[in-house]
Amino acid sequence: MAPTQVICKPSSTLSSFNLKDPSHLGHGRVITISMFPPARPSWSLDDLSTELLALVLTHLRDLDARSLANARLLSRRFDAIVTPIKYEYLRLTERILATGTSLSLPYALQNVYRYTRHVEVASDLDPAGIKQLLGGVHRLLSVRWKYVRGEFCRGGMYVPSDILSRHHIDYNKTKLYVDDLPLRDFGSEPEDTYVRAIPTDILTSLKIGNPKPPLTTRLESLKQLGERLPAFKELVLQSYDWNHSAEEVARHWDFSQVRLLRLVDVPIFEFLRSVPFAHLLDLEELHCEDFSAHLPDRRRQATEGLYILCRQIRALQTLKITCHTEYFPVDALLRHANSLEILRFRDHIGFGEEYRGCPTVWIEDLVQLSRGLVHLHTLELDMDITITLEDLPPNTDRDYEAAMKTFGILVRGKQGAAWRSITINVGGWRKHLVRRLDAGWRAFNEQGIYAERCFVLERNAEGQLMVREETAIEG
Repeated sequence: MAPTQVICKPSSTLSSFNLKDPSHLGHGRVITISMFPPARPSWSLDDLSTELLALVLTHLRDLDARSLANARLLSRRFDAIVTPIKYEYLRLTERILATGTSLSLPYALQNVYRYTRHVEVASDLDPAGIKQLLGGVHRLLSVRWKYVRGEFCRGGMYVPSDILSRHHIDYNKTKLYVDDLPLRDFGSEPEDTYVRAIPTDILTSLKIGNPKPPLTTRLESLKQLGERLPAFKELVLQSYDWNHSAEEVARHWDFSQVRLLRLVDVPIFEFLRSVPFAHLLDLEELHCEDFSAHLPDRRRQATEGLYILCRQIRALQTLKITCHTEYFPVDALLRHANSLEILRFRDHIGFGEEYRGCPTVWIEDLVQLSRGLVHLHTLELDMDITITLEDLPPNTDRDYEAAMKTFGILVRGKQGAAWRSITINVGGWRKHLVRRLDAGWRAFNEQGIYAERCFVLERNAEGQLMVREETAIEG
């Protein structure tokens, strides 16, 4: 079926549309809402400045690297613009490091030496070849070292600093990022030596991968990096059983420079009560997904702690939290009115809570958020339609109607930056989970309530707002 399009003037709102058959959302159709009519371009790419073309092509690199490479063939001007963009970021491979590369790909190698600024290195590549290649990259700014699980280089043991010259470290101030460092019992001497030797003086970011078994603390392994860990700017902990005391944190951790903190499947309450809030006030991104199944349920206390912390942080740009939303007043969000751009505000209650309503942000709070957060362009929240709508006629898709009503409130009241995306999760919707199918929910289905569903409003390249329903992969 072709998409149903409703085009309106900028002053129109979502609530003004009379959609007779909202059930089409489940059959692959969308509603398109244009805030302004598309204009036919009367210019060509040749009219754009080199700076603007470079900006456009940089975005193209992030979307489709192959198309960026093809753009070099359009003209000599495009080749001159695209080449530095193409080679700015380089992921090393065995082909690039092969002995004959200088003969088979001399032009490409010259571009690497001249334009490359950021390199990604896998732990199973030959360190001698890596060091030789990077030795020619004199303006190297960062190396992202990715651990390949269960693999070590064929050229012998090495650590990330072995591939950097003193020129990189002393003059370029090249930053080192370590991804997916494994946390487990280091029983063999090679791995023990390998982890212990990672340098702390140039280490900027540490991402700890999924340990095996999950949720098992390996503080001793981390301490092998040094008696006191470096002051990370970015820290990602996933499936990590944080149970360090305040004294251990003071001895071994330094959060004074952290700007990005992601805690996924981590006991948030245990973290918050041991880390001084004063060291987290310059956070720009905070992402917290609690997991405390093996501990007493402290998620309410964790929510209260997150609320206090968010009120103290100076200027968050991204906030993604799952908490008890009823214990997290929105004034902590409005505290970041001049900086917050992305907000994901979800509740623990949802799937698995068969007969409990999913807490819903009050209409008055939605109005405050849309008006007060002037830089916010991406929002995700939860909703339970059983408490948001009055009586509706039979055979009405209440989920859809409630979602459209909420979209209308948010679009109508928006001030500042325009919306790019709004996601409404009905009833604690999650991907990859079995839907609620018992007798009680079958009765709800007959009333137009279908448990977990997800509605997304997005703005496309033409400035149109499009509403679609996200489908789930059932388990």
